[in-house]
Amino acid sequence: MKRLIKYCSVIVLFLVSACSDPSPTELIFDNTPVSENIDVEIISSNPDEVVYSTGYDSTGIVRPIPQHLSNIYVSGIKNSSGNNTERINYYSAVFFDGSQPIYNPHGRKLGFKTNNMGKVFFNNIAAKEVSHIVHIIEPGRVRDEIAGIKYEYYQRNSPNQFPFNSGILFTLMPVQMRDRKIEFEIQTPKEITGQVIRSGSRVIGDLKLLLKWDNKGDGNIEVIIGGIAKGRNDPFPLIRIKTSDDGELVIPASITKSIPFQNYNEIVFSFIRQTIKNDSSLSGLNDPNVIAQSIHNIKVVIQ
Repeated sequence: MKRLIKYCSVIVLFLVSACSDPSPTELIFDNTPVSENIDVEIISSNPDEVVYSTGYDSTGIVRPIPQHLSNIYVSGIKNSSGNNTERINYYSAVFFDGSQPIYNPHGRKLGFKTNNMGKVFFNNIAAKEVSHIVHIIEPGRVRDEIAGIKYEYYQRNSPNQFPFNSGILFTLMPVQMRDRKIEFEIQTPKEITGQVIRSGSRVIGDLKLLLKWDNKGDGNIEVIIGGIAKGRNDPFPLIRIKTSDDGELVIPASITKSIPFQNYNEIVFSFIRQTIKNDSSLSGLNDPNVIAQSIHNIKVVIQ
């Protein structure tokens, strides 16, 4: 069983103070070889810096500023709350224009405007063109700015199961090249199903979390811990943990007592298993980033 030892004092410092930039921190397990480490990243300690309504619980992406220009996501998602679980198949593509950045009133870059690339298909099903919206925090309000279009294909509780551990055909028919198309298969990961087992109490300060998941793999998984504030629907990401895909991780009280659970109505644990491809073999795409993932979001109340 893996445990995080008390190097988490670094985490405490970042969580109790507002940080302008995320700060990666590496922690070491006890009872495991030194070479088997995990990565813990404080995503942001200040919900008033950025609006994370881009849906990281659907895309698995917590960075508000895109790291690539051509982004394609295919996600098989489970959302669990209590005894209820809904399934969502989410497919999207967005193509950013790096020459058209978007800034907030304080000069912080929030993203880019997008390009209309033509028609997009997932397994020969056409994705819809929808508005790509950037949420900008201004004094006293949040302003939505339409920054172009993106492509989405969305199924909720569909009888057609997401093709885990398989492939999805992606097709782009560019507007400027009517006689050719860009086409390739996206390899998908095995399905992940998570479980959050709590012991102790946040109020007393001895809350411990045991995270478990199935279908162990050879690589890594990510667990994002986020909070849903009163009056908001989307979770705000707090911590991202990257760990070996070996089925189990203990988060001890020395870390949980430093997470501001009391500031949120509900906490969301997102278990994410991904396959990523962003190399030059994806010819025809400018700076490609193709991510296929299984996501299990578990919503709980921490007391």
